[in-house]
Amino acid sequence: MPEDDVPVPGDQAARIAVGFAHALRSEGMTVPASRVLTFVQALGRLGVDSRAGVYWGGRATLVSGPEDRATYDRVFAAYWLRQGAPAAH
Repeated sequence: MPEDDVPVPGDQAARIAVGFAHALRSEGMTVPASRVLTFVQALGRLGVDSRAGVYWGGRATLVSGPEDRATYDRVFAAYWLRQGAPAAH
């Protein structure tokens, strides 16, 4: 896909990415701003309607190593429950 065809993520994608990154950081994960930007771009491609898409997009962009997986999964489940949606992935 040419660079000009990259979808521009909406405000909802940015709000989700920033809020989720904040939740991860509050649980001790290191989440650099550059990875949050990459997550926003991923959400622009994947959309925000699929929890599975958001889960895997975040896991691919925000998790630095195996030591972060348990924290990521726990925070993801709690974050999506707070959003009023089941945390299935």
